[in-house]
This record gives sequence, structure tokens and C-alpha cells, in this order.
Amino acid sequence: QYMAFFEFNNRLEAILSKAYIYRVIRTTAYLLYSLHLNSCLYYWASAYEGLGSTTWVYDGEGNSYIRCYYWAVKTLITIGGLPDPKTLFEIVFQLLNYFTGVFAFSVMIGQMRDVVGAATAGQTYYRSCMDSTIKYMNFYNIPKAVQNRVKTWYEYTWHSQGMLDELELLVQLPDKMRLDIAIDVNYNIVSKVALFQGCDRQMIFDMLKRLRSVVYLPNDYVCKKGEIGREMYIIQAGQVQVLGGPDGKTVLVTLKAGSVFGEISLLAAGGGNRRTANVIAHGFANLFILDKKDLNEILVHYPESQKLLRRKAKKMLKDNKPKDEKGAPGEPLIIPPRADTPKLFQAALAAAGRVRGKGPLAQLRWRLKEVKSMQMMQVSVGWVAIWFGCQVGWLLDAKSLLCQLWVSLQCFPGVFSPSPPKSPVHQRSPVTSPKAPAPLGEEIISKSSDSSVTIRVVPAEQEDEEILAAEILGKEEEEQ
Repeated sequence: QYMAFFEFNNRLEAILSKAYIYRVIRTTAYLLYSLHLNSCLYYWASAYEGLGSTTWVYDGEGNSYIRCYYWAVKTLITIGGLPDPKTLFEIVFQLLNYFTGVFAFSVMIGQMRDVVGAATAGQTYYRSCMDSTIKYMNFYNIPKAVQNRVKTWYEYTWHSQGMLDELELLVQLPDKMRLDIAIDVNYNIVSKVALFQGCDRQMIFDMLKRLRSVVYLPNDYVCKKGEIGREMYIIQAGQVQVLGGPDGKTVLVTLKAGSVFGEISLLAAGGGNRRTANVIAHGFANLFILDKKDLNEILVHYPESQKLLRRKAKKMLKDNKPKDEKGAPGEPLIIPPRADTPKLFQAALAAAGRVRGKGPLAQLRWRLKEVKSMQMMQVSVGWVAIWFGCQVGWLLDAKSLLCQLWVSLQCFPGVFSPSPPKSPVHQRSPVTSPKAPAPLGEEIISKSSDSSVTIRVVPAEQEDEEILAAEILGKEEEEQ
């Protein structure tokens, strides 16, 4: 029965939300019970000596229990004012009572101090953090508006959660207990997220242990447009507003408890990890945050879930793009545009065509004509295919690909010919004297340092045509 009493106390403390109140009541009961025992001993000593035999013993008048209890209280707290003992028995009894009373009273006071200190430990820690923060802000002359918001955050966080950082409490628990608490608190919210539906159940359990709680004040920015997204947000309590429009202040949608946002940025790569809108807290809001780094560490052990999440993220990112970014059907491009031929190269090809030689430029000019005619044919065939529909579209794509490959190979001399091209032969233009000034309309393109080789562009008889002329002087002409 004695051990059952203490077992009852332990179980009662476990079910009470404020166990320190019961501890105070229990300690007070111990003190009153000790006084009861002392009053009973005093009545026994008075009866042993004889009621009313001396001034020290109880005289037998009035309520015996109240009078004896009053004597026990005065003895326990040693306030004095008691009659002096007369006999040896009374002196020994009083000495033992004094020593026991001092010891018992000290123990009771110590227990009361510990109980009250434990009950107010959290409040003391909160006040200490608040005072340290205020001292820091005053030292650096932080504006009063910012200081007031910091104080408001401390007050709301403490009154809503009963602590400033819940991770300090959970880190003391074993991993299995932390998982059980996280499942009871967060699983119903996370399981409703469309991004995580169909994923491994154990992966979600591991993810629950990585969630951290954050409190936002009214009009606090949760995220801003253009920021790099590294977190996903789950609304535990409160509301947030998504802002947009030309001025960035139009409320597009209001998200309530249980809603999720930022899940695309959690898995998107490249430009998909930037925030597309501003999100602010509409009143006080408690949010769970999952970091991208923590999710990547979890997905290493769940490759199938990782593939599923990436497919969902790509689809959601594609669906959220504006229509003008998704691309609109336009005219099919049969052959991509080519860069314009340089004027000097055009002049060289024109000169090769007039000479009608068999040099590399003449062969290149002939091949370019074939390419041009083939391109015209491809354009005509492409428009015909578009007219008749998409039934033969894949054939035209294959034909266009082969034709472009053929054109690309034909542009390199010697690819299909067994012998390498012959070295170019410079023809001397009929110029009477190398030192004569250039005729009107001619333009010297290049000239060697010793004036032995001169390259000119000569206008032809037909308009929009030029002739490239190369003049090489012999040794006799150089000596002259």
C-alpha cells in the first residue's frame, strides 16, 4: 500500500497538463501531515506527564487537537513564545522536537522552491531571451518598429507554443519517439500534398522528421518573386495571401490551413526554382518548412520515389507556365536560314564562272548552283506536304534531314572524290604596268609587302557583278 501511494502520484502527474500545481499541493500535504504527527506526539507527552501538571504540558482546556496542533506549528517553525519545560523528560522532548522541526521545515521549503522554480523555468528562459534581445537591439540602435515586431514575435510564439524552439525539446527524445510524435502532428497534412501522393510511405515518415515550424507575423513576406526557391511550405495554422498583378499588390488567392505552396521549387532544376509570386502572411501564421537539401538527402535512399517526384514536378512546372511561354504553332521551317555569302567570296565565284576553268572555285560555284536548286526543290516539296496534311509529315522530315546531310557533305571538296583537289593556279590579269594607278572603279583588296602579288576587285559589264583579279609580277618586272 505504501508503494501504491507513490505510484498513484506518478500516474496523476503524467495525466495533468500542469503537473507543477499537483507537486505544490502534494508538498503542502506532506507539511500538514508532519504537523499532525507532531501535535499527536505533544498530546501523548502531556498525557504521560499529566494534563495540567506543569505549565509546559497541555492543560486539558478547550479543543485538545487545535491546541496541540497550534503548539506543533510554533515548534516546527521555531517562532518562539513557548513555555519552558520543567522536567528532564520535557527538556529532552523539546530538544528533539526542535531539531526535527528545523530539519523538516528546511526540507519542505527546499522542495517548494524546486517545484516553483521548475514551474517557472520556461517563463524565466523566455524573459531571459527577451531581455538579451532587447539589450542587443538597443546597443545597435535598431529602429523601434523593428523592435516592436521582434517583441510581438516572442510573445506570440511563447503563448501559442509554450516554447521558443520545439526542436530543443524533441532532440532529447529517441528517434522512434520523435517519429511517432511527427506522424501524429504532421502526417495528415503532408499526406494530402499532391506532389507526395504515391511515394514510399517510409520516405514520407523520414521527411516528417525534417519539418521545422516557423511563425510569421502579419504582413511578413514568406517568399518574394524572383527569389531562389529552396523550401516547401505547409500551412499549419493561419492564412497566407499570394500577391500579383502589375503593382504586385493584387491578392490572387488566399491559402488556409492545410494548403501547400513552393513544392515545385523543391525539385525543379534550372529556371524553375525561382519564385513566381509574392506570398505574405495574412495575420499570424504557423508554417512547416521542408528544405530542399533535406529532401535530396532523403531521396538518395528512395530512387523510385525520386523518379516519380521529378516527373510530377516537370508536369506541374509545365502546367503553370503562361500560354505565351508554352509555344504556339507556327509555319513549319523546312530549311533553316543561312548566313549571307561574303562579298569577296561572291566576287571570287563570279571570276571563276567567267574564266570557266576547272579550278576549285569553279567546281565550288557549280556545286553551289546544285545546292541552290536542291533547296528550291525541297521548299516546293515541303509546301506541297503541308497542303496535303500531316499524313506524310514523317516522310518529309526524314527526306529533309537526308537532304540537309547531303548538302552539308557536298560543301566539302574531296569528300566523295578519290583524289585531292588540285592546287589553285593564279592567272595574271592583263595589266600593262604594275606601277600604273588603278583604273576608276577598281579596288585593291590585298597587296604583298614587296608588291609582287596584288588582288583587285574589278567591276564587270553587268550590274551587281564583280571580277576578282590576281596580278603576279615576274622577277624581270620587279627589277624594272
